[in-house]
Amino acid sequence: CKAPLPRDVETLQTHVIAHKEFESNLQGEEPNVNKVKDLFENIPQKTEADQAKLNKVLDQWDRIWSYSSYYVERLKCVEITLTGLEEVSIVVTEFEMKLASYDSMPSDMDNLRKA
Repeated sequence: CKAPLPRDVETLQTHVIAHKEFESNLQGEEPNVNKVKDLFENIPQKTEADQAKLNKVLDQWDRIWSYSSYYVERLKCVEITLTGLEEVSIVVTEFEMKLASYDSMPSDMDNLRKA
């Protein structure tokens, strides 16, 4: 998927839900793919062209699942990144509030570290 990755948790959740639905629908097509394989096996005189067409379908099927798996991994990475960003933002906010509570900041480094 070449769509831009989500930059907030709500959008990420929307993507996760949509992708789960996509994979569920894709899984629903598995019996059709298996049926095609079974039908092909029962053809008495298979040509190389027929075999090539079946291989193309099966390769595409595998590729779809691979891309789906890669997309899930991308979404997991985005989730980890967004969670980390939220945690860092909380820490920075806490430091900002602590710094804002001081009337004046010490000018030497030792006293500044104690503050």
